[in-house]
Amino acid sequence: MKVIFLDIDGVLNSRAYDRKRNRNEQTDIDETRLPLVKEIIERTGAEIVLSSTWREHWSQDISKCDSDGEY
Repeated sequence: MKVIFLDIDGVLNSRAYDRKRNRNEQTDIDETRLPLVKEIIERTGAEIVLSSTWREHWSQDISKCDSDGEY
């Protein structure tokens, strides 16, 4: 099994993105980077393990997610 240990900060967001993002919307992830992660997953068949503190907001059961996890 191939596994990608993903830390969201610095991978799907950055200081440069943080300076230009819309603070009136929940845009904590630079969505232009998502296709790159998707391509890696599709080419390798890897599973993602969130090694970020973002994992505390997420569950496969969406009713257990907070607003950050739903995003």
